[in-house]
Amino acid sequence: MESSAWHLSLKLSDKPKEVFQFPDTEPGDVRPGGYQVSTLKQLISAQLSDALPDPELIDFVHCGCVLKDDLTLDSYGIKSGSTLHIIKKTWPEPEVEPEPVNRSAAAREFRTLQAALLSSGTYRDAVFKMLANKESLEQIIVASPGLSSDPVALGVLQDKDLFVQFTDPKLLDMLIQSHPALVNAIILVLHSVTGSSSSRNPASTSFSEIKHSIYSLMLKQESDVFHFLSVCNTLQEVSSSGASGARVSSSLFSHALQQALQASSVSSPQGRWQTQMQQLRDMGIQDEEVALRALTATNGDLQAALELIFSGGGGGL
Repeated sequence: MESSAWHLSLKLSDKPKEVFQFPDTEPGDVRPGGYQVSTLKQLISAQLSDALPDPELIDFVHCGCVLKDDLTLDSYGIKSGSTLHIIKKTWPEPEVEPEPVNRSAAAREFRTLQAALLSSGTYRDAVFKMLANKESLEQIIVASPGLSSDPVALGVLQDKDLFVQFTDPKLLDMLIQSHPALVNAIILVLHSVTGSSSSRNPASTSFSEIKHSIYSLMLKQESDVFHFLSVCNTLQEVSSSGASGARVSSSLFSHALQQALQASSVSSPQGRWQTQMQQLRDMGIQDEEVALRALTATNGDLQAALELIFSGGGGGL
């Protein structure tokens, strides 16, 4: 038996760093660099059982990247002496399943909403006013099963730039897969602002009904009407042809998120999230504007902010 030279520095929240020494190895054993992340979680959880009793409730962050369970330490370039930041998770509350999303109906709704947001300042202001109203937002959360347990979705609904970015029909497939409650909430926003339907079922509202309702709202801003109608007519032709948006990669999804995060300045002082900002820096998150906007959108929840930053499987920044 020989003593393993491998060790890692572990950083958990605001506690001092601890050194994790790998077990002694026998000739022919897998070297520590070949360990899967899931194996390392089990080893560390066994050693730090008081602080980390369950390996399923921890994540490792190294150089700005959340480590995936099925990959090895070598694949992330982790060497003996490297520092891993540990993020503790909690068992989620019993989840309420989001309502199923009708993709074709949702695609039609997203195209309508995006056209209205881009074409009409009046409509856009009405949407933002509703989302900024606490009571209206609470009603959307109550009416959208699964939304309250999705911090990414909640962050999107509370940030104007994120909301506009995530109404892009090109992101619909990714949203249906990872954040279906957000899709339903976005459609509910469309229906609520236009007053086109009291139903939660997107398929119950025809394209022409939605267009007519938005048109009525936009009569107050005549300069936008002709542009909007031309956009709507184009969208209706696309809708009737049965064309669907192409599935986009997770990298495009992540890029859209980061573009939205960087789109506008953050008014809240950086000092408000000073501790969390430093933790994100230590984890390798170098873009402070992205980090600050993610913390602001999640009200300082570090785990939720990390999920928002890495949303869509984008990995490191």
